[in-house]
Amino acid sequence: MTKSTHAPRPGGEPSGERRPPRSRRRAMLVGLAAAVTLPLCLAAWASLPAPATGAAEKAAPPAAAEGGTISAAAPAAPSPTATPPGAPKTAPLGALNKELATSAVKGFLDSVAAIDPTSRSLGAKLSAVARGAIVDELENEQQELESNGWTQRGKASVKSVTIISTNLTATPPTAVAQACVDSSKVVTLDADGRPLAGTDPAAAHAALNIYSLQQDGGTWRITARTFPDDPAC
Repeated sequence: MTKSTHAPRPGGEPSGERRPPRSRRRAMLVGLAAAVTLPLCLAAWASLPAPATGAAEKAAPPAAAEGGTISAAAPAAPSPTATPPGAPKTAPLGALNKELATSAVKGFLDSVAAIDPTSRSLGAKLSAVARGAIVDELENEQQELESNGWTQRGKASVKSVTIISTNLTATPPTAVAQACVDSSKVVTLDADGRPLAGTDPAAAHAALNIYSLQQDGGTWRITARTFPDDPAC
């Protein structure tokens, strides 16, 4: 039997394998670990939520005026409110002029002409323009027409208005106005539909009416009506 002439390698390593030096193997292991760890670190860093800029940043302090005093911004001025179209004319408490007196008398006459002759609620229908004794007077006139079988048609108009007096210290304020009312277009018909005597539309029917007015909430309303000794106008 022939003995091997090769001396055994230190550490009992087989003679047919050649291993790299220890320093080289250590470097290879470190590089392999770095190659595995670096992608994991990058992935973990990318998955972190971005910081909220609004929470991190502090609110900017208000600007300082001259002299170092901090001034707050002035509040915006409210926009003016427009008056709705068609709003009724009103006046300050106690005020009455020719325009308002004319409007009150005209509104009263127009409302009376528009009432249904068979209506039983004159007070409610005239509440915007009249109240008190004048409503009772109109109800009596309506009952008289109905009991005789008479009807009325047409509408009176206002020719002129004069303010006679005002009492602004009364509660509520009151006034008296005299109006020249033209009722030539108002005709009273009998049960057969014929004009009653003295209601001929062709005749002149302008006469003075004295109206008592009362103010409520800035609006003047008719409360009573009388006639002067000489009603011609």
